[in-house]
Amino acid sequence: MQRETELKDFGAQTAGTTRDGGDILSATTSAVDLEERTEFGSRTSHYRSETSSSKLQSVPLEEAATRKLQAVAKELLPQESFIVRKRELLLQSTAVDGAASAEFADESVGQFSDEFCAKIASKTREEEMPYRTAVMEVIIDGLLERCDGNYDKALLHVVCNYHPESKVQTYAERLLSVHKASAVVADEQMKTCLHHAVEKKYLGVIQVLVNNDAWIMARDRDGKMPVEIAIDLKNDDIASFLISKMPHERVRALFEGRDTPARYIFQELITGIQMQETIMAVLDSMMDPIEGRPDYYKVFYHILDGDWNGRAPSHPQFVSSGRSCLQIIAKSNNKEAVYHDVVRLLLRLKWKTYVGIRFRFHAILFGWFLFNLTFALVVAGVADDPLVYDSPVQTLRGFCEVFVTLQWIWDLLSELNQMKKHRLHYLSDYYNYLDLSSVVFIFTILPLRLAENDAQWTIASIAYMATTLRIFKFASASRTVGQYARICGRIIREDMTRFSIIFILFLMSFSGSLFLALRGETRTAVDNESNRTQSQSNLGLFSETSTYQDILLTGIRIMIEQDPIVLYRGDSGSRGFGWLGVVIMLLFMFAVIVVLLNILIAQLSDTYQNVQSDAQRELEINRAWIVARIEHNSIIFTNLRKKHYQEVELVENPQGVLEKWEVPPMNTMRKTLAKMDETVTNHDQALKAIKSQLETQTNLLQRLVAQLQQVQDAMSLIGTFPQLQPVQTGSIVLSTREHAVRSEALQELVDQLEYDV
Repeated sequence: MQRETELKDFGAQTAGTTRDGGDILSATTSAVDLEERTEFGSRTSHYRSETSSSKLQSVPLEEAATRKLQAVAKELLPQESFIVRKRELLLQSTAVDGAASAEFADESVGQFSDEFCAKIASKTREEEMPYRTAVMEVIIDGLLERCDGNYDKALLHVVCNYHPESKVQTYAERLLSVHKASAVVADEQMKTCLHHAVEKKYLGVIQVLVNNDAWIMARDRDGKMPVEIAIDLKNDDIASFLISKMPHERVRALFEGRDTPARYIFQELITGIQMQETIMAVLDSMMDPIEGRPDYYKVFYHILDGDWNGRAPSHPQFVSSGRSCLQIIAKSNNKEAVYHDVVRLLLRLKWKTYVGIRFRFHAILFGWFLFNLTFALVVAGVADDPLVYDSPVQTLRGFCEVFVTLQWIWDLLSELNQMKKHRLHYLSDYYNYLDLSSVVFIFTILPLRLAENDAQWTIASIAYMATTLRIFKFASASRTVGQYARICGRIIREDMTRFSIIFILFLMSFSGSLFLALRGETRTAVDNESNRTQSQSNLGLFSETSTYQDILLTGIRIMIEQDPIVLYRGDSGSRGFGWLGVVIMLLFMFAVIVVLLNILIAQLSDTYQNVQSDAQRELEINRAWIVARIEHNSIIFTNLRKKHYQEVELVENPQGVLEKWEVPPMNTMRKTLAKMDETVTNHDQALKAIKSQLETQTNLLQRLVAQLQQVQDAMSLIGTFPQLQPVQTGSIVLSTREHAVRSEALQELVDQLEYDV
């Protein structure tokens, strides 16, 4: 209502000024001709019909709206006013984009001069460019003036000197796709755009350059390729992307050593700063498809089997004492790398060639050793004198002890060899602790037996336990038994550790509280000697709770046996604890038996599910660990890698070969879970895209409806103005209501245009 009143008053004021012979030009600059407004209203209605028939696609609809509004504004506004408004829009948009736009404008075409804004208006009007595209083209034209009209030099200038990444990427895409600039242009240091983008760590710019035929293998004056700069900078994302775009043979050449050591050592890449994606990309380059044979691949193993100079085992200068890449991957517990197809194929090749045979031989030998040790200790335990061999059974025991001694010597040499090769890494393997403790305790039995010291049986008990647990080292290679071994190991290492900490806290609290409560409780007792009654503490009421240590042991027995050890309530013939002691006992039994044990059961179930879900990868890791131990720890055959080395293997359908090596049920489960996960991910992405599109369309339509409604209201108000006669001045015929509400009604239109742009 207020808006309508202002427009009427303004129209009347304009008409009065004209009748009184006032300044006709000042009047015409503040009024709008009815015919022009009618024409504008018809165009708006036509535009409304066009937009209502669109297919509700957010980006095309918004672009169409912007073009229509720009066209109407350009025809209705004078050229000078349009340039001024565009200049204001430029200042606002560049302020949002950041300092980079200002830097472009300052160095290219001046700081938003009238000429700069006029160029943008010209491109927008004559070439029908979107506003941002016009700004970009004007800036590019300014760059061309500095670069002698060479688009290649302009591209190099943008990549080298400007930031941030988003701005550089936008102009690089424009120069490459529209102006066909070359991405292989280089500076005086022979550095291409790709070299500079890698140095600035602009991954988006690198992707644009590579997708537009940038030369990935280009070298600068220092002989470095872009991928080498990325590896030196420890940039995992850029290095992995460039490696994935390079020919496989060029990637392998970076890690191959010939007469000189390799440019990069793959072992250092694995053991150094985390570059997981780069490691996987290098492993991908070790498998080449064969042209003309779709299911056949050449798999290269020389890098995985190479030494720390990158030399393959077939090279004359190969050093076998160091650890190979395969051994480092196996020891690093890198599940993704171990489960890579190339690593799995190499493990399969080694296992079927010689590792599996040697592993089974060691397992049989250990089983025979454990049998002889068991027989020798059991027979010696029932003998009157373990040093006397006066019967056939004792004689047989002597032969078993000789074999145990020989096996002990072999184990001692093996452990010393591992300590020499692995040094501090020897302590990182849990099974080494079992092996070492078994060797030490078995050695201790002999001098104690010769000294006829009964401590020999205590040491023998510990030695037998440690030796028996060593069998899990051999069970880890089995698909079934190994799974149970992994479950037990994880339960002891994780679940029982957490449970023990919480239980100890409860036990300490219970024992201290019960001890003090019983000390404060008294009972009346009759002394048998003096026949007098006297007061005594309840600490001596039961032997199980007479001391603090006994109370601790009682708490442990309550958890294990799940039953009260003492009759804490008393019965008809005896007295029990007081009320505080009974309450403490009940609280402890509830906390341990009901709460803690059920939490432990839930943790064990969760551990079992986790081991089941990752069983195949754990099996691959265990086999990789076995292969590494047999190759690196062998005493007699020290050149197993060199003896059984195979550089290239021709594999038909690698996935099918690896699937046959897996557990069939686990393989089926893995495929099903992968398909389910992929389906869920696709549906989730589709729903998100639909939701985003609907939100964008809804917001756009709401803005368009509001804008068109304002235009319609303005048109209806203009129709209520009184009809005025035109006045002729020279050759110019001006309407008395020309431009009546130009700065008022169309101001809202320009503001909406500014918002859309």
